[in-house]
Amino acid sequence: MAGNIKGITLEINGSTTKLVDALKAPIKQSKELQSSLKNVNAALKLDPKNVDLLNQKQQLLSKSIGSTKEELALLKEAQKQYVASGKDLTGTEYTELERKIAVTQRTLENLENQQNNFNGSVQAMGMKLSEFGEKTEKVGTAMLPVTAGVSALAAGSVAAFNEIDEGYDLIITKTGATGEAAESLQKSMDSVFGSLPTSAADAGIAIGEVNTRFGLTGDSLEQLSSQFIQFAQINETDLNGAIGSVNKNLQIFGLGAEDAQGYLGLLTTQAQATGISVDDLMNSV
Repeated sequence: MAGNIKGITLEINGSTTKLVDALKAPIKQSKELQSSLKNVNAALKLDPKNVDLLNQKQQLLSKSIGSTKEELALLKEAQKQYVASGKDLTGTEYTELERKIAVTQRTLENLENQQNNFNGSVQAMGMKLSEFGEKTEKVGTAMLPVTAGVSALAAGSVAAFNEIDEGYDLIITKTGATGEAAESLQKSMDSVFGSLPTSAADAGIAIGEVNTRFGLTGDSLEQLSSQFIQFAQINETDLNGAIGSVNKNLQIFGLGAEDAQGYLGLLTTQAQATGISVDDLMNSV
């Protein structure tokens, strides 16, 4: 960590100390937490229905964010004091300090995104992860006479969590979105998934494909995604393929996203009137 900042000092509560010394504790803690988080993630791949591991992951993410915030606060305070001292801001020492601030900021944003994605999945099920194990145990104790019953209930809840997570993964795979953009798309998926009798995977496919092909976000994205899901269900066609085919058909006619709803209705009407599948109708174009 020292690098070219080993000469930078920091005044804390009236005492002056080297910045590298002040950073030792939070950096050490961050490394230990990341190592533990890596082990928990590896264990979850082998046992994704383990409620204890899920709780551990949430706690490790929260602690990692805390230690990273502490590290970033020390770096920024050192930067503030360095600038106030009137020292050279063009030298390698200050440049390295700026670089470390930027790297730590990106690390913090990444951790917060991980936590938001993780908590968002659980909140979509109607509970917070901190209450996850407690609620499962209480419900299981009240309703089921044996421990096996509690385990079955927990497995069902985690299965729902994994389903939501699969939908999120599909969105990221299809769009490549990160940060706030990814969070916005995931919120749209939650909205679609909660309003229709559909799977989280199909909600993720619709959000990812419609966003990528039509460039929509927010309410417009949710509305057209819902329409595509309903279209695929009514016509018993592949959702992913339908979005791609409709997009190509509209481009042929010089039409855009605003015309998609009408086109979906036209395809459905013609398929019902002629007995020709929507797939054949789209391919004939």
